[in-house]
Amino acid sequence: MTRAPVRFLGLRRSGLIEMAGFYVLVLALDFVFFEGTRFRSVTPHPFWLIVMLMAVQYGTNEGLVAAAVSSAVLLVGNLPPQRIEQDLYAYLFEISWQPTGWLLSAVVFGELRMRQSRREEELAVNLDEANRETQVITATYRQMALAKDQLEARVAGQMRTVISTYQAAKGIEKLGPGEVMAGVSGLVRAILSPEAFSVFVLNRDALEAMLCEGWTEEDKFGRRFAASAPLFAAIVSGRQVVCAARANEERVLAGEGVLAGPLVNPDTGELIGMLKIERMGFREFNIAAIENFRVLCDWIGTAYATALRYQLAEETSVLSGAGQLMSAGYFERQSKFMRSLAARVGFDVPLVVLRIEDADRLDPDTLGQVSQAISDAVQRQLRTTDLAFDFRRQGYEYVLMLPATPVANAGAVADKLLADLKRNLPSAASNLKMTASVQVLHEVKRDERA
Repeated sequence: MTRAPVRFLGLRRSGLIEMAGFYVLVLALDFVFFEGTRFRSVTPHPFWLIVMLMAVQYGTNEGLVAAAVSSAVLLVGNLPPQRIEQDLYAYLFEISWQPTGWLLSAVVFGELRMRQSRREEELAVNLDEANRETQVITATYRQMALAKDQLEARVAGQMRTVISTYQAAKGIEKLGPGEVMAGVSGLVRAILSPEAFSVFVLNRDALEAMLCEGWTEEDKFGRRFAASAPLFAAIVSGRQVVCAARANEERVLAGEGVLAGPLVNPDTGELIGMLKIERMGFREFNIAAIENFRVLCDWIGTAYATALRYQLAEETSVLSGAGQLMSAGYFERQSKFMRSLAARVGFDVPLVVLRIEDADRLDPDTLGQVSQAISDAVQRQLRTTDLAFDFRRQGYEYVLMLPATPVANAGAVADKLLADLKRNLPSAASNLKMTASVQVLHEVKRDERA
């Protein structure tokens, strides 16, 4: 916006200065070079210049002032003498026609200038309004563009969340309790995106940390909550989800996090442990996050209970989950029986432990093919009296029990089995590293053999 002009008594100061300079200059010229009559006999009079200039340049007010000052400068002390042939009216007309012309010209041209000024002011106001509207439209457009970008990012984030949640859900839907707990980390990150969280298991009369994610050296979060702790009572006895957003529950958490909830076996109602969120972003910590946390606790408890049922069924089953080899649970009973029988009848019982060293790099389908290849190799290379177990107690291990096979010959059996496997492994597992070691379940002493 343009600056307002400086005014004095309602008149522009610049106009007053210009008039003063003009009159000083004209009167000086008249006094030095002319008759000193203030150009009374000159036509057109020089004062027309200042009157027209003020009217056209500044408007009616300045024009009228210029006309009045010009009349005063011209007539005060400078009235022409009345001639003998002139009557009073002719004399008055002679001395007043120029001032009257100046006044009329100042009004006419000044009003024209004022109308133009008013039009310019209207245009300036309209321009200011247009500029403000443009600024508002621009700001609105930027806000809409930002909202669009945020919406696109949110939609993309939701798509990534759906995909990551699906992948994390596949990680938790395992058949072993340990594998379920290993998959909890990815599932919690996919659903809640916390900065730090932990999983506790109930061990007698205390909750003990089993998994801690995002903890730093500066964090002083507790790793064990005894029965006397308020959080233990709320989780174990109250079976409630504790949220730091509620004042009474914030005292229960006592700075240990923002959310905590029980992990419960839905079949038996038995408490498994606790899921606790220590830190999460302000935008992520909302009502939806609390409800998702509650569902997540139920989900983890259900998956863990399912894994426990499967583990129990597998331990009591003769065959492994693949249905080709005998189970690890049956190995315990069969080894006791075979050791007692071998001691009574008198024969060796060596064990061949086949271990896959880098099985973690394989996908579940390839691992299933490897298990099938081991089962087929056992059927081809071993006798009908030999037993094969899908052990998997310390990684991917398979145990072959060779009743009535001399311990000295067990190494040859292991070599033959490894050679068969290398020929028949699937292409995806062709570089799989496998080792075979011989252990002794029972060995007949030399004096007993004799």
